Formats: sequence, C-alpha cells, structure tokens
Amino acid sequence: MRSLKILSTMLSLLTALVVCSAQAKIDDSVDIFFPQSLKYLQYSQTEFPVFWWNFLVINPHEGKADYEKARILCKELQKFQGKSVKRLICGDDIGGFTGTLGEWSKDLVLRENFHATPDSPMHYQGAIQNAMAELSFISSDKKDFFNLKRMDPTDQWQIYLQKSQAMTPAAFTREQGFLLEPKSQRLVIPLQFAVQPKMTNVQDMMDDLQKFDDVHLVGAHGASYSNEKQVHQDMEIVSWVGVAVLVGFIAFLVLKGRVGALLLFPPVAIAMFLAGWVTELFYGSIHGLTLAFGSGIVGLAVDYGLHGAFNQESKQTWKSNLVGFLTTLVGLGILAFSGIPLIRQMMVFGTLGILFGFVIFFLLCKYLPQYFTLKPIDWYFPDFRGSGIVIAALIVLGIVGSFRVDLSFDLRKFNYQLPGDQEATNWFFSQGAQRETYLLLHDEKDLYVKTDQEQSWSTANKISYVGLGEYLPPQEVQKANIQSWEESGCGYLSKNLSVTESKVFAPFVNNVCADDHKVLQFADLAGKDYLNHLVGRGQFISVFFGETSAQKNLIKEKYPDAHSLVDSIKGFSDSLESDLKWMIPVALLLSTMVLFVYYRNLYWVVAAYIPFLSGLGLFYIANFFKGGSLDLISVLGLLMVFGFSIDYGVFVTDFYAFKQPEEEYNIIQSVLGLAAMTNVIGFFPMVFAKHPILHQLGFALFFGTVGTYFGTRWGLKKFLLMEQRFMKRSKR
Repeated sequence: MRSLKILSTMLSLLTALVVCSAQAKIDDSVDIFFPQSLKYLQYSQTEFPVFWWNFLVINPHEGKADYEKARILCKELQKFQGKSVKRLICGDDIGGFTGTLGEWSKDLVLRENFHATPDSPMHYQGAIQNAMAELSFISSDKKDFFNLKRMDPTDQWQIYLQKSQAMTPAAFTREQGFLLEPKSQRLVIPLQFAVQPKMTNVQDMMDDLQKFDDVHLVGAHGASYSNEKQVHQDMEIVSWVGVAVLVGFIAFLVLKGRVGALLLFPPVAIAMFLAGWVTELFYGSIHGLTLAFGSGIVGLAVDYGLHGAFNQESKQTWKSNLVGFLTTLVGLGILAFSGIPLIRQMMVFGTLGILFGFVIFFLLCKYLPQYFTLKPIDWYFPDFRGSGIVIAALIVLGIVGSFRVDLSFDLRKFNYQLPGDQEATNWFFSQGAQRETYLLLHDEKDLYVKTDQEQSWSTANKISYVGLGEYLPPQEVQKANIQSWEESGCGYLSKNLSVTESKVFAPFVNNVCADDHKVLQFADLAGKDYLNHLVGRGQFISVFFGETSAQKNLIKEKYPDAHSLVDSIKGFSDSLESDLKWMIPVALLLSTMVLFVYYRNLYWVVAAYIPFLSGLGLFYIANFFKGGSLDLISVLGLLMVFGFSIDYGVFVTDFYAFKQPEEEYNIIQSVLGLAAMTNVIGFFPMVFAKHPILHQLGFALFFGTVGTYFGTRWGLKKFLLMEQRFMKRSKR
C-alpha cells in the first residue's frame, strides 16, 4: 500500500511538472469566434483603419450633459495621441488631425484646378486675404489652428473634417466641442485608434478609463478588450474552481480508502497535454476558451479509467468502453464540422483528449493491471419512492421540449459586454438613420477605375459613400490640375500676394508650388494620412450606406459583391440552422447504427438513450428558471451531452444484455456515480464563467450531465426490467 502511495505521488508530481513546463501558445483574440461567412467583415475591421473609430459615451449627471467630466476625459485621452490613439475629436483640439490636414492641404493641387473658372485666381487670392483677417484675432493658444490656416488658407481642411465624421450617426449636435444627443443629454467623443483591435494594444488607455464612472467605449476596440479580458478572467475562474472541486474529489477518494484511484489522474493529464500539443501544432495556437473547456474533457477521459479499474475482471468492460467511446466520438466529431472556428477547435481538442485517454487507460489496464485494479466504492444515490415517475416526467419533458423549443441564433451571444457597455452600444447605434452598411473590397489594379465609377454613381443616386473616390479625382484630372498650378498658379500667387501674406502663408505656397507633385499610384496611398484608412495590403475598401429600401436595392443591384453586415449575420444564422438540421439527425443515425450493430435489439438501443432524454429534460427545467432561450452554444453543448450520455446507458444496458457472473449491479452504479462526479467536476467550473460561450456551454453540459446520471440511476433499471417482465409473460 505504501509503495502504491509513493508511486501515485511521484506520477502526479511528474505529470504536474510536464504540464507546467509546456509553453503553449495561447490565443485570446476574438477572431476565432467568427465563422467563414463573417471573415470578410472581421478582416475589414482589423485591416482597414476606417473601422478603427470608436466612441466614448458619457452618461449625463443629474439629467444634464456632464461637460466637466468630458473635458477631464478629453485631457486624459490626449496623453495617448500619437501612441494608441491616432485622432481625437473633443474640445477645440484638432490634435491628431494636424498632420493629416497638412497632407490634405499639400495635395490640394491634385484636386483643384487653378484655371477651373475665370474667377479662380481671384478666389484663391480672396481666400488668403480672408484668412489673414481671421488670423489677426487668433490668440497664442490657438497655435495649431494658426499653423493649419498657414498650410491651407482656402479652408479645404473643413471638407476633410466633415468626411472623417461620415461613420458617425447624424443625430448629434456639436456643443462646447463635444457631440451631444439633446434628448438623452449624453455626450460622445469620437476617437480613432492607431492600432488594431486587441487587448494588449489598448490596455493602458482602458486602465485609465476605469477611473471614470458612467463612461463606456463603443466600437471594435472596446468589444475586443472586453472579450479578451473576460477570457483571461474566465480561465482563472475555471482553473481555481476546478482545483477546488478536484481537491474535494481527491479528499473523497482518500476518505473512502481508495488512494490508488489517484493514479487515474496522471494518465488523464498526459492525455490532455498531448491533445493540447497536437491541437496547437495543427492550428498554430490554442485558444484560452479551448483550454478552459479542457476541464470538462478531463472528466470524460477519466471515465474510461474508472470503468476499467473498478471492473478489471469483467470481459465486457472494454467492449462497453469502446461503444461508449465511439458514441462520444460521434457527438464531438459531428461538432468538428461546425461553422464556428472556436467550436471546431474545442471539438478537435476534446476528441484528441478522449482518444488519448482511452488508448492510455486501455494499455495501462492491460499491461499494468496490478496498479490499475481497484476495489469498488459503494457510492450511489439511493432509490426513493416515485423516482420512476420523476424520470418519466423528465423524459417526456425532454422529448416534448425538443419539438417546442424556441431556438435563438443571436450572434450577440458570442460577445461579452458589461451591462453599461451593452446599453451604451445599443443606444449609440440606434441614433440617426437606420442605415445598412455595405462593404466592397477591391484589388489595387482597380484603383481609379472603380473609385471614379463609385463616386459618380453614389452622387447621382444620392447614396452616402466612404471611399477613395471622395478624395482622389481621375488620373487625367490630377494631371490637368497639377499642370495648371505649375504653368500659372504659382506665378500668379508670387506676384499678387503682399509681402506679409507671402511670409505668413509661405507653407501653403511651398506646398502647392513644390515640384514633386505627381499622379498618385496605389503604392503612394499608404503614406497619405488622409487616404490610408481605406487602404490595406494590396487592397482598398469602399463603404456604402443604404438608408432606404430603394437605396439598399440599388446598392445590391449595382454591386452584387458588396457584403452587407446585416445580410452576412443573417446568412450565418441561417447556415447555423441548416447545419443543426443535418448535425442532429446524423448524430442520431450514426449512434443508433453503432448501438444496433452492438445490441441487435431495438429495445436495448432505446434503453441506451434514456439517460440523454432525462438530461435533456433537466436542462430545459434549469434553462426555464434561468430565463434563457435555447441558443446555439447550448445546442452544441447538448449535442456533446448526447455523445457521452450514451456511455451511461451502455454500461447499465450491458449488465442486463450481456450479464457477467463476476459483475454486480451495485458496482456498476457506483462506477457510474463516480464517472458522473468526474464529469460534473469537469463541467461545473465552466458555469462560473461570464463569457457567454463558455458559460452557456458549461451550463448545458453541467445540467445535462446531472440529468443523465439521474436517468441512469433511477430510470434505466426500471425500463430494462419492464422488458424482462414482458418476456417472462410472453413465455407463459
């Protein structure tokens, strides 16, 4: 006994050392949440800075706009300009726009023809004189504005500022330097990040924002930060809760005098390590939520060891284990075809985990039986009067509920948001016109061909448009404009500006009269601060806004390749629904085929499904009291429950179908009780997670497992005995 304890401790320590030394490349991004049909939209948001605009929503104080907090917040945000924040619209500060507007001013010669009209010379000279009059009233604290006027006295920069706010809903007025929604008295500060939406990129700024109450960041960066941070926190929660319940389980084994059962955990840890290693090798990294899901796979994998160790003498044990493994594989394997990359990765990890666990335990029980033969533990829930009725009710509820359930495929279930952030997001995007966004990607070779066409078409049809066509005229027009300034424009300004005007507006004259102007090619766009927000690697993007049904139809007809955010999300929901329509029948068909080949008796096949139907019924009850709908993640969790719940049905059914003289029913029930305990231990921590994906998955698996055990313990025996009684009566 002492040597067994020593060996158990050494293996446990060795396993812990191996697992702790593993340097897994853990992914915590939200990219893996998006299926292929939404990759286009996800790619657009991460690749093109036009989508890096976020909006700080400041709730009112005592019913009035909180300008004081907005001013303090504005100063705080200015610390991040030039770092994580590229542009900021608050107060009188034009901050990050200064360099952009300077570039815009320099390229005036590409957009404006000096000889466009007979009055053009007078127009430019008059604009300079008006700007001179404005500057006489500018105080020293308006240095940025002064420099801007020197670079662009024609006030062309105002046009760019208007274009830069095209992504903002229109139901705001500008008051005291901030956007105000008069009805709610909420203030909004638009800011554009200089970095991609990832938690580590905005961590410092988000930490500062935590100091402000009733302030919420709406946009891709805010959503990314919330999701990634919650993934980290959930990993910690699941780990600590998992450790706590595992310690409790180990204490239970010790109190029952089954210290040798601790030998079951090192093989499972090794199986999980191998599964994680192969998953990371296949995907390049492993997501934090996948690792958190691993606690549940531990519970499933250890089942095979429990069955083998407590029923070592039975020849039927590993046959039952194999059938249980195959049906579990069906449940996980079907989900590996899910349209959601995260679910696919979880299922690959889970399938590998139980595969390695099955193989390792089979080899250990066969070749090292002296260490993996355990005396049974007399532990199971006792019978009670009416238990059969309770299970029958759960089964009926599981069957009826499956036909009456209201499925929800709302993709917001994938997104974690704090209550205040969620409310602010819903409010912000409900402002202004309810327009639909269409995204259209182009290759670099289509520059000017597509942009000219889009600009002309959107203007003619009065459709809001954000694209390079707004900023770049056709190549021929650029050439003509540049030539007009080179031939006479610069000469006219040098002759007609006064000495003072020439000195003050020297930056402007130098810009427009520089000899390095040329027609812009695609390679030049990345260096242009007012253009590169629409430019990616070898591609550029155009955005159309459909505000009426007629406009939406026009956009779809003219640009059938344009991706609508609404249509894409709806299309994904439809594809998920169609996936489930084949996944569920195929899972049922494959599992039934495996069971029928194994039993060759329809009654026993039905018996094997009793635990799942009971688990389904308990889940519906728990979900009803929770007030939740049956969403996608819950359905996927129930499919997993379907896969492993058959294990329970197989072991009890085998006891009656292939009765072995060395087997006792109480031993079978004790083994299944421990198996259920290990599964519950694995899935229980996930219930405490706050991220919707992990929580909903854990909720379905936890209550599904508990209901499965109830059906196995109190319903299956009665169902099988009914057949025996019927057979006896038929023989009379």
